[in-house]
Amino acid sequence: MADSLETQRATRAHRVGTPVSLVDRVDSTSAAIAGEFSERERSLTRCARTLAQIVDRLQSQVASEGLYDLPETPRFPANGRRA
Repeated sequence: MADSLETQRATRAHRVGTPVSLVDRVDSTSAAIAGEFSERERSLTRCARTLAQIVDRLQSQVASEGLYDLPETPRFPANGRRA
């Protein structure tokens, strides 16, 4: 996410890419050693997964819109008044 923002800041160009999912990383790591976890560690893993979901959502929203993209705005006549 930071790389995408830094690149946009430097080049003012928005490139849409597929961000790496943190949820997939948390799931694969915890699945590999889940039998070794205590109840508290399983609870912390669920918390880490929730945080990863939030970061994934934030990252996808950041990736979907360019930093310097202008929102659609209503067009006004040259005199600045609405028609």
